[in-house]
Amino acid sequence: MLDGSLRRLTATESAEFMPRWSPDGRTVAFLGTRRGLTDLETDMEDPHLWLMGPDGSGRRELGAAIDNRQLAPTFAADGRAVFVSVPDRGDVHLYRIPLDGAPPERILGDEGRVGDFSVSPSGDIAYAFTSTRDSAQLFLRARGGASRRLTDLNAAVLGGVDLAPVERLRFRSADFRFDVEALLTLPSGRTASSKHPLILMIHGGRTGSRARRSTSSRSSTRRGAGPPSR
Repeated sequence: MLDGSLRRLTATESAEFMPRWSPDGRTVAFLGTRRGLTDLETDMEDPHLWLMGPDGSGRRELGAAIDNRQLAPTFAADGRAVFVSVPDRGDVHLYRIPLDGAPPERILGDEGRVGDFSVSPSGDIAYAFTSTRDSAQLFLRARGGASRRLTDLNAAVLGGVDLAPVERLRFRSADFRFDVEALLTLPSGRTASSKHPLILMIHGGRTGSRARRSTSSRSSTRRGAGPPSR
């Protein structure tokens, strides 16, 4: 408030975070859940995009059509839509969700992960993108056009390096209700007759996932560098 006082805008048992003002100051976008917090205060459902007025009135869920976690809400310059990043099966895509209830539009959907992004008043999008063959690089997508890469920061480091290929695997869950995905990183230099040890990195869901992307983690490099077995 202008007088320095505080006023609570929401009174739910769920999680609400990342508030963002609309350009005209009439709407607040935020991420929220429906269920109450557990005793450990962890949200066990995917947060979706919500809207409300500056006084907390008119609360409505805007991201219900996307059945995945939604992150980094960012208003378009004209205030008619909100951009969010959406993790999906090891990738992270960028969506535009109109405020008028029209279907969400996937703006960036390549294999890899969209990181930080910024939307210009003209609708151009600058963003960091990590692919399966390179660490994060800076890209620019002109409004209505194709993306182009602006940086090539890792050419000297990755030049001549044999990067391990990554494949997707899918299997049924223990209760036979869901399809569960896993990522298999094949060893460099593998042949049809070679044998290699298998190392499992088990990560529980549903609130997290492993990324299908390039990584500079030293521990990951060491895990994948073991010699083939005889």
